[in-house]
Amino acid sequence: MLEQTRISSLEASFLCSSHALIFVLSLYIWCEPLSRSRDDIQIVKKRLISANLAWIVSLFLNYFYFSNLSFIDFLVFSGFKTESFLLALILPLFLVIILFLGPILMIYFELGPNDFITNLVSIFKAPSVFTLRNIIVAPIAEEIVFRGCMCPLIIAAGFSPISALFMTPLFFGIAHLHHILNSVYSQQVALKQAVFEAVFQLFYTTLFGWFASFIFLRTGHIIGCIICHAFCNSMGFPQFDEINNYKQASIIKIGFIIGMIGFSILLMPLTNQSIFNSIFWQ
Repeated sequence: MLEQTRISSLEASFLCSSHALIFVLSLYIWCEPLSRSRDDIQIVKKRLISANLAWIVSLFLNYFYFSNLSFIDFLVFSGFKTESFLLALILPLFLVIILFLGPILMIYFELGPNDFITNLVSIFKAPSVFTLRNIIVAPIAEEIVFRGCMCPLIIAAGFSPISALFMTPLFFGIAHLHHILNSVYSQQVALKQAVFEAVFQLFYTTLFGWFASFIFLRTGHIIGCIICHAFCNSMGFPQFDEINNYKQASIIKIGFIIGMIGFSILLMPLTNQSIFNSIFWQ
């Protein structure tokens, strides 16, 4: 299949940049004043529509560009396949749960066993527009655009999986820099602080982008990227500075250590080619 999709590095760069631009600009097509918060209910609802349109447009752009592929082959090329689907959903999620063992313990000790379970169940009961944005629409839209559309382009241009692993997250991280506008014009944050916050966000979104790209390239599936993105959005960035505020701080610290070690040990075996037979990681 990959022999049918060869393109130049210039074409890949142009298409990846186009996808990122389509995604970001789609959020601003409503011409709303920049002073309105991104958390304004009406803004959120409109951007839910925009984000869904963005990933559809990006997929169609790739499909048009690789029109020599059959529709089924194009879906596989973009990470939509049925082979090992359940394993592609479960194993990457298990990896991030292990990685987030420390933060999970923090939530557990803060809420207690009963409220901890109630909090988990409440996510799936009548979700708010913010839950739809953060846990459903954003993970689906962003992973399809930045993994399902971009990673295959980098591979099609002749780059190695390792190169694709480090290249595509840069588009993902940079695409989040538009949040500076929201911070400055809506939240009235000083430009210096807004830039600092954006750079920090660039750091951790790029880190996640590396992991999500790794999962996509190793498994050949988009579903694992989506479910991991949803989980990470629901957890947020680990609050390392809050650990010592808990009575169970020592247990939480052990949880962080076990999580990082367990993640490192299991990362390669749980994404093994013998399980997924990815076309991208040869």
